[in-house]
Amino acid sequence: MSKLYSVLYKPRSNFKEIPNSWTIFGSICWYYRIFYSKEELESLLENFENNPKFLVSSPTFIKNDIEFFKKPNLGGSVVFKDDNEYRKYKKFKKIQFIDRQTLIKILEGEIKDNNDLFEKTKDNIVDEIISNTVFPHVSINRITFTTDESKFFIEKCYSINSFLKFYILFFDENLIEKLKPVLKILYFSGKGISRGIVEFIEFKEEIELSKYIKEKSNKIYLLSPSFYDEKFDLENSYYDIITTLGIVDNYFDFKKLIIKGKFIYLSNGSIIQLKNISDYYGSSSFIKYNFNKIYQYGYSFGFYIKGG
Repeated sequence: MSKLYSVLYKPRSNFKEIPNSWTIFGSICWYYRIFYSKEELESLLENFENNPKFLVSSPTFIKNDIEFFKKPNLGGSVVFKDDNEYRKYKKFKKIQFIDRQTLIKILEGEIKDNNDLFEKTKDNIVDEIISNTVFPHVSINRITFTTDESKFFIEKCYSINSFLKFYILFFDENLIEKLKPVLKILYFSGKGISRGIVEFIEFKEEIELSKYIKEKSNKIYLLSPSFYDEKFDLENSYYDIITTLGIVDNYFDFKKLIIKGKFIYLSNGSIIQLKNISDYYGSSSFIKYNFNKIYQYGYSFGFYIKGG
């Protein structure tokens, strides 16, 4: 019996990149190894590419006590009645998130396409949750305390103006208590140790949304990027493609960056029609490096849509 939990954090720094499901999975693995041991991590990941013990989502964001999810790609054209609605539609196209209650209406089958979604949200456009910011940097000679203008550069970062939350679906209930102390010390540094710092707030079981995992249908909303799965009917799905360069950037074991390669994902927010229903979709890829297995996480985390 699977169980759905969520983890809530308060951002305490800017982010080099907004964490995604593979970032969160990688961070859990590193800190699981630190908290327990390398052997314990290897045991956790044993056969993970064929039989995952847990799944993680990409983050949602909570602002003014309202939870926001990645805006879904529902398909269908939007009809607007006048110039005023057209101006609202231009704002609607740019929004990245929808609130929890709107998502539940989608999962219940009440909102079926982009036109329905526009009608429900056109008068309540979400304020900015993630903003861009830049930091100027310059090299300093620590002996003369002078700078070299030729080494001045700008670093782009993201500021999350809300709480950050992600979901974990446990297939192995024994892991729930074991992961709890690990989740309390996570942070998502990316490149630069002063980035991606978060404060742990809460770890709890999620009851309301768990029904959209237990009550399966042939259509699913992705809350994480996913590797392609043969069970996906892409001809009847609405999705975007994203690519990423898998990099191991750590301070604990390897002495240099390891480039895992380029990976192609179906993006979070995609609506996937399913050929066959399963307990999980997607996969997890791995490469060998110095006799170690290095994973690239690519499992789907999704909620089923009624009447799919």
